[in-house]
Amino acid sequence: MRIDPFYLMVMGEFLLIFLALTVYLFFRLKRASRAQRELIVKAENPDLSILTNTFKKEMEELEARIEKIPEKDDNLFHINLQRKIFELNLDFIKTIHDSIVESEGLKALSESLTIGFRKAANRSLLWVKDIIEGKNQEIQLKSRESAEKDEIIERLGEKIHKQKQRLAELMGMQDMVEQLKKRVEFLKERNRELKSKLEEAKNSDDKDAAYQAIVEELEANNKDLLMCVQTLEKENERLMQKLREYEEGFNAINSDVNSIVSASNGGADQAEINRLKEELQAKDKEIENLKTELENLEREYTALYKQVHEAEQQEVSQ
Repeated sequence: MRIDPFYLMVMGEFLLIFLALTVYLFFRLKRASRAQRELIVKAENPDLSILTNTFKKEMEELEARIEKIPEKDDNLFHINLQRKIFELNLDFIKTIHDSIVESEGLKALSESLTIGFRKAANRSLLWVKDIIEGKNQEIQLKSRESAEKDEIIERLGEKIHKQKQRLAELMGMQDMVEQLKKRVEFLKERNRELKSKLEEAKNSDDKDAAYQAIVEELEANNKDLLMCVQTLEKENERLMQKLREYEEGFNAINSDVNSIVSASNGGADQAEINRLKEELQAKDKEIENLKTELENLEREYTALYKQVHEAEQQEVSQ
């Protein structure tokens, strides 16, 4: 069988066209595969410089905010809280930035985020723990100070009560001294009257009887006067002893007041302390007045003592 040359030529052209198309498709598919691989590589290893620059700017802004936070303020806790939040954010971003710089790729970024979150969480927990422990210590300290202050105030109240009792005793003794002084004045006046009657009796008809009666009464008055002077002397010693005890108690109270002042921070406590100070100052003035009266009394009974002895010597000489 003989093949027509025309069919051979047509089949040859078809084979050439098919071969050309096959070669074209082969190179097209090969180029497409290369482009796809490049896209995958770029997706796995993106350019992270933009991200690191963003982190740098954020870190600079956080550092600037931290520097602007004042060191002291009325609300110190709020300031510390704000500073700590900025510091935690800065540490978190810095951890991610450093991890990205040291390695590349999405895997490194994922690990950086995980590490950053973990470190930030740990720092947050430690900071909260420090705050709780600090507040607990502050509460315990305040509780101890309050207990000590309450104990001092209670002891101070007891001492003030004792001081009031001592002052009442001093006032009672002072009243007794006043009665003795009145008795001494009465005896002195009576002695003057008796001496005047004694002069009159010298010129009377019943001289001996009248004179003897006046002398006996005068002797009795002198003994009474001497007893009053001696009693005044003893009472003065007792008053001076009570006065010393009062001063010791006052010094102890003043010491407790100073202790309360050093341990107190509240306005109400300060008002109570001021009230106690005013009360103590008033008592101090009373005791100073009592001191002056005792000094005057000491001079008076010394003078009376001399007068009584002089009167006794005159009677003996007569």
